[in-house]
Amino acid sequence: MNALVVLSHPSERSFCHAIAEEVTNALKAGGHTVISHDLYAERPDPVLSGAEIARRMSIDPQIQLYARELRQSDLLVVVHPDWWGGPPALLKGWVDRVFRPGVGYDWEGDEFDEKTHVPLLGSTRLHVFITSDRDEDEPSAAVGAVWGELSRYTGMKLEGMHLFSRMRERGFRDRRDLLNGIRQALETGT
Repeated sequence: MNALVVLSHPSERSFCHAIAEEVTNALKAGGHTVISHDLYAERPDPVLSGAEIARRMSIDPQIQLYARELRQSDLLVVVHPDWWGGPPALLKGWVDRVFRPGVGYDWEGDEFDEKTHVPLLGSTRLHVFITSDRDEDEPSAAVGAVWGELSRYTGMKLEGMHLFSRMRERGFRDRRDLLNGIRQALETGT
């Protein structure tokens, strides 16, 4: 299985980084091929331009690489914090530019006729790991909407949205226990 792990957090000492590392290690230990990206380290341009929309593709080599890797992946794992009820802007921009027509979905039909929406990632599984200081045990409505809509529109199977809440209150042992549960979360979706 080919897995793509995408991390979006600016601090290398964050729990998001620890999650991404644990996810990568668990997948590799399971014999999977893993490609990992740290968006804050790589700094892709998150702005989707009008020219890019008109072209229906990006000519940015970095975005083309992400899109190619996504198309070749059986599993996408995204790791990010919940900031003001949503993912970081850099991650949202990455989604805007990578999940384009021809990559995540397309439209079928003759020019100037009614088109039919076609999801292109129906064989891809999706897991999202989210950290938050919130007390709730469910992702915010906005975070849930982003990943729910993306999976619906692209055909990806959203197998798990894993929320690690109350992170500021958690000590070392608690955080270690959370990391130890990642392998099971990837296998069972819980």
